[in-house]
Amino acid sequence: MSSRSTADGPPISPFSSSRRRRHVPWAAIAALAGSLAALAVAALLIFG
Repeated sequence: MSSRSTADGPPISPFSSSRRRRHVPWAAIAALAGSLAALAVAALLIFG
């Protein structure tokens, strides 16, 4: 395990690896939330 981290390069490899593993596509989430909000507004305008 230690040999793998040394081969990785940077000393803070565990941080980067955990960050890369827990990467969240915020752009996709924001786009999805925006489309949902637009749909909700459209539904209110149409049915309201």
